[in-house]
Amino acid sequence: MKYFIISLCLISFASCSKIEPRTDCTVLIGEWEWTRTYGSIAGQDWTPQNTGDTRKIQLNETDISFFENGNFIQSFPYSFIATDSITNDGVVRTFIKYSNKTRWIIHEECSLQFRDLCPDCYDDYYEKIQ
Repeated sequence: MKYFIISLCLISFASCSKIEPRTDCTVLIGEWEWTRTYGSIAGQDWTPQNTGDTRKIQLNETDISFFENGNFIQSFPYSFIATDSITNDGVVRTFIKYSNKTRWIIHEECSLQFRDLCPDCYDDYYEKIQ
């Protein structure tokens, strides 16, 4: 009996492991950390490394919130639009509309891209953190 209890305790301890928080990259809800802004005809390229800034967006079910250098900037209600009429090329794309902006969203794996709707504008790149 003594060996049974010791074995049971060892099995219990061995089966315990630290549970890491899981980032679900299939959903847009969560926190996204800025990694790069690129664009314009001049090919401007900003990153946290060359600007010294940190930026984050947080999406919940109703609002998109913007943070810079750890400080809350602003929050807006948002909606999604799936259409081909904005690009007029017959390909249905997803757009996010907040404040007075409409931006094309490209979501792949744990990366998110917000693209402005003009040929000489900017793309913001983010990585999922939660």
